[in-house]
Amino acid sequence: MPARLKTKTAGRFVEVSLKIAKEQFPLVSEAVSAVLALAGHQLGPEKPVAAKAAKVKAPASKAAPARPGKSRRAAGGKKPVSPETAALIRDLRVKAGLSQKALAAKSGVSQNQISLLETGKQRLNPALAKKLGRVFKTPIPTG
Repeated sequence: MPARLKTKTAGRFVEVSLKIAKEQFPLVSEAVSAVLALAGHQLGPEKPVAAKAAKVKAPASKAAPARPGKSRRAAGGKKPVSPETAALIRDLRVKAGLSQKALAAKSGVSQNQISLLETGKQRLNPALAKKLGRVFKTPIPTG
C-alpha cells in the first residue's frame, strides 16, 4: 500500500495526516521526529484513536465490485487520475491558498469535480489539465 499524506490548513497551522503500513510506523515515526527536530519542533504524544462502536453498512452500489488485482476505474470506465497527480493538484491548491470551490470557479468546473480529482476518482482530461495548469502556472500531467 502506498503511503498517503493529507494536509488541512487552519489559520497559521497545517495539520498533517499520514497513512502508512502498520509495520512501517516505527521507522516513519523516527524519521518524522528527526525532521521536526531539525525545524526546531518536537513530535507530541501519540493520540490513540478509539475504535468505532458499530460499523455502518453502506448502501448497496449498483456498480460491480472491483476484482482483485484490477485497477479501479473512474466514472465512464476510464482510467482515473494517478495518486501522484491527484496529490499534486491538492498540494498546488493548498499552497495557492484556494478552496476547492475557488479553484473550481477559476478553472470553470464544479467543486465536486475538483474533489473527485484530488481523491483520484475522476479522470483528468487534457483540456482540464491545461485549465488547471493556467491557474497554477505550471503544467499538470494527465496520468
